[in-house]
Amino acid sequence: MILARGRIRTLGRAGLNPQSHLAIAGGKVLASGGREVMGLRGPRTRVVDLGGSAVLPGFNDAHAHVVYYGLTRFAADLSGARGVDEILERLQEHSKGLKPGEWQQGMGYRTDELTELRQPHRTELDRVTGDRPAYIDERGGHARVANSAALAAAGISGDTQNPPGGRIGRDMNRLPNGLLLESAMRMVADVQPPPSLKRRIEGIVSAQELLVSRGITSVGAAVNRGFADDLRAYERLACDGGLRVRVNEFLSWELLEAASELGIRTGFGGPMVRAGPIKVFVDGGAERVAMRGGGGVWRTTREELWWPGHRRPGCRSPPTPLGTPRSRRCATPSRLPEPLTFVIASSTARSARPTCRLGSPASAWLP
Repeated sequence: MILARGRIRTLGRAGLNPQSHLAIAGGKVLASGGREVMGLRGPRTRVVDLGGSAVLPGFNDAHAHVVYYGLTRFAADLSGARGVDEILERLQEHSKGLKPGEWQQGMGYRTDELTELRQPHRTELDRVTGDRPAYIDERGGHARVANSAALAAAGISGDTQNPPGGRIGRDMNRLPNGLLLESAMRMVADVQPPPSLKRRIEGIVSAQELLVSRGITSVGAAVNRGFADDLRAYERLACDGGLRVRVNEFLSWELLEAASELGIRTGFGGPMVRAGPIKVFVDGGAERVAMRGGGGVWRTTREELWWPGHRRPGCRSPPTPLGTPRSRRCATPSRLPEPLTFVIASSTARSARPTCRLGSPASAWLP
């Protein structure tokens, strides 16, 4: 195929200088330039006259929760809700399409957009969900609210301690109010039935329709848990020819040991799906940190930020920290995926610097 008579910005060595013609074959760009590109035209070459229209390279979304977004399409849409009562109304309507025993999920509300300026309480969710476990996400992914049935399924009671890097919301009598922050969200998520492979694939297809419509052709697919299931869904789509965006999947921090033992490192994979960096949360989300006045909470503790157990036989030095130059690591360099570290609060960043080199190509730091 040849794109002709357009304003084609290939970037790269051409910079911002536009080309008028572009030749494509086998999924690759063969040539760009002026009318001389028409010399590559064959008897079956399709020529698209752009008539002066612009062409840009596909965009890359460096951090997209592709599967998560896709799965939200099957949950109650709580975005734009203006009060707790509206959240309850939407959950009640959504529940009409659920099967008996199926967990209910809701996504997208914001506490600062609610009239009450607070999170829903578990007893409020109970009014419309009854004995069905329900778990709703605040937009941003750092706070969730569970109803009483979901808390019971996770074994969360007044005696349950806060997990490292998380907090269980409580009433004055110390009983859980349903709010789970940061790593505490996993306590319910870990007992929630995982989505089927079919549902994950349907979610990816839904998400990629949005991505492609915005000109996004490659993504850094972020995931904390469920990496293996997500990878299986991406691979199935790729093998069937249904994957239309290139996926650089962030490996889950919890899978560091297993991935390293298998020899998986950044770049492992094929042209459509490959393993990206290890994703590590040091503290919570930017909005929640700002609400705390800038102080960070260690979601992954400083002690956990050290590479655990990756030593050569006979090596007696301690495990090497994330970001340590390969020449100084006491581990086989080719077996270690690169870390991608997310640090929000400046106070946490200063504390984390000994374990993650500021400015390392493998680390992403937010001011």
